[in-house]
Amino acid sequence: MTQTAVLQLTTSNASRKKTREELISEHKKLENFSDRFNRYFIHNTCQDKSSLNLQLRISIANLQVGCVPINRFLICRVIARFVKINALLTLVEDPEEAHLRLDQFLYSLNDAEIILRYEPNHLKATYHKGKALCGLKHYQEAIITLRVLYQRLSFNTNHNIASIENTEQLLKHVELLASENEKGQYDFESIVDEYCEKAKIKKDSKGNVWVNNVGPRLDHTNYLIDDIEIGNIKGKGRSWIAKCGIPENTLLMVFKAFKTVYSHEIFGHTIGNIPNELTACVGSSSCHEELMISVIQKLLAEPHLLQEVYQLHDGSDLDKTSKINNKLVDSNKIGMAVKYNSFAINSNVIIENTDLSGLGLWILPSYFNHSCIDINVTIFFLGDLLFIRSLQPISKGEELIINYRGDFGNYELRSKYLQSIDVDCQCRLCKLDRSESEKTKLRRAQLLNIYKTSIKPYNANPFLIKELEKIIVELRSLRKEHPDLEFYTLIMSRHLSFAYKRVHFSECLNIFFRCGLMAAQLQEATF
Repeated sequence: MTQTAVLQLTTSNASRKKTREELISEHKKLENFSDRFNRYFIHNTCQDKSSLNLQLRISIANLQVGCVPINRFLICRVIARFVKINALLTLVEDPEEAHLRLDQFLYSLNDAEIILRYEPNHLKATYHKGKALCGLKHYQEAIITLRVLYQRLSFNTNHNIASIENTEQLLKHVELLASENEKGQYDFESIVDEYCEKAKIKKDSKGNVWVNNVGPRLDHTNYLIDDIEIGNIKGKGRSWIAKCGIPENTLLMVFKAFKTVYSHEIFGHTIGNIPNELTACVGSSSCHEELMISVIQKLLAEPHLLQEVYQLHDGSDLDKTSKINNKLVDSNKIGMAVKYNSFAINSNVIIENTDLSGLGLWILPSYFNHSCIDINVTIFFLGDLLFIRSLQPISKGEELIINYRGDFGNYELRSKYLQSIDVDCQCRLCKLDRSESEKTKLRRAQLLNIYKTSIKPYNANPFLIKELEKIIVELRSLRKEHPDLEFYTLIMSRHLSFAYKRVHFSECLNIFFRCGLMAAQLQEATF
């Protein structure tokens, strides 16, 4: 299972400078999960108290602390997974810069504002403030801050060109994000290019790793149309509802994931070429565990985000309007929220013959309810961005529905998955599957098995046309009162069309050959 340990410096620890030996000694105490000195906050969900693997730790043996005040140190994260530990130690002169590197934007903003309170013209703190405001999605404030900074740098000859260029580049990027956030204006071509570049994988001694350090986590922001809202649906709980009429193919929202985890980040290799059903079996448990750890670590570092995670469905009957301790990182509650709300990342773009798979947690998209059919909203993944559009015209007051699973396969497998996330689907397809007689179910299973084993593997062989036609006709007859719910015949019909195409192509070749032969004979007779 998982152990997670976060090293925290207490007031007593920070009150004096420490020698190199004292820091190393404190670091080694993590091996025993010691908390009796109140120096560590321990989250432990495992009974195994085995010593941690120190080889995976970043060594601090050469850390120089001589004249550096201890408050300049940021020992920011220690994560133990299974019986291994990864430690990240960042030694920086500027605390706000350290928080920016860790995406802890609220802390970085607070640090920058403290500096600016005493030194209003501090250019570096102003730059960090702009970046922090951008990270917090306060784009208009960030634009104002960076424009003021750019003007100061432009009139100040003591600063190099690089500082001006960096500020100008950041300002343009923030303006782009503001346009995305306010108007839903996305340059999809450049976003796809960015994804294709960041999703590249290379092999090294650790297995398959990203060419780009962050992988396909894209530098774009959220968008939410004003025409939808979260409301209560009787018997179903909270869900997205249309506030007015919405045309077909309208962009409803774009959201970055709260956290994402890809399979090869866990296993050290990609499992994208394994068949989908096997991928789910191999990766699901480990991906859920890793995603849970990532979410907990983010919340430990940024507790102001706890509220939005705690509002998600977690399998409990607790009314979400009830008072929740938003300062306590409850690993069990977070783990259940991840279980019930995580999305399987279905890569819609294949990079270098690798179909990336993984899991992610998206907060507001988690409020869409499910139906196996009759959905009116479609979702599209591109890295850690989730695009959601209307599939058809939607009326005012209508609930917005997606398909959690994305397939119409075997009812037993489909219902087992839905039950695991507390979904009692009452769609037309599930009701039909439950109501059919055992005789009908058995015959459908036999026909589907014949198609799967005797026809599908032979790549639209024209000699199997008659047999395939018979299967399609019989499957449709078994659901003649619900012809629109026999989805397998749609796939088979496509297969059948390819077989007919091959037959006609062969006939065309024969005709062309005979015509050519007749033309040659006519030419010989002429001469």
